[in-house]
Amino acid sequence: METIVVKRPDKVQYEVVRSRRRRRLALTVTDTCSVVVKAPYGITNTAIDSFVHTHEQWIRDRLSHIRSLPKPLEHTYTEGDSFLFLGKPLTLRLAHGTQGKTSCARVADSLVVNVHVRGGQSAVKGAIEQWYRQEGLKVYRELVTRWTVTLETHHIPSIHIRSFPKRWGSCSKEGELSFAIRSLMLPYHLVEYLALHETAHMIHFNHGSDFRSTLTSHMPDWRTRQREMATLRLKVSNL
Repeated sequence: METIVVKRPDKVQYEVVRSRRRRRLALTVTDTCSVVVKAPYGITNTAIDSFVHTHEQWIRDRLSHIRSLPKPLEHTYTEGDSFLFLGKPLTLRLAHGTQGKTSCARVADSLVVNVHVRGGQSAVKGAIEQWYRQEGLKVYRELVTRWTVTLETHHIPSIHIRSFPKRWGSCSKEGELSFAIRSLMLPYHLVEYLALHETAHMIHFNHGSDFRSTLTSHMPDWRTRQREMATLRLKVSNL
């Protein structure tokens, strides 16, 4: 595999990633606004540049869309930092002490982290992540249990909270459901959709017409919720 950066003054800049496995050109615009052309060996640079030029308006539209999305939340893990849980803001409060393990608990609209006076930001972050995992399991177990009854799957799966960097969730062939920890920052109605989406995969292990019909039967506005999730993907990319 080979990667090169092509600089084009006053034009769209892009990277070329060549691979022996690839058979045709493909174009991607990443969430960091990088333009990537995936190409097989043997395609000339002139052909690649022509390919990019042909799709230049699409690239500019895509870049404009990504730049319009809500910006990622940046966390300092210090006093007053703000976090989202089921779409609602929680303010970080630190309680320093000299005994006990670092722990996190919700108190009204605050996340209170008890941390050793020598504990740093990594300890605070770890405690917050642990709280999200514990609360996330409660939320998803309740939702998945409800959907398994509604869909009559006759099986309540095991549920896991994962640190997925891109995907929102997954369903294994063994019937285990996993959800991204960052999904817990989404509003509740989107988490509700995600729980239905993955539970429905226990019946239809694909995204075909039967799967979509199942979603429509039990959540007619699922496409609207899916689009809303897409617009928030950058905002909730960091925990």
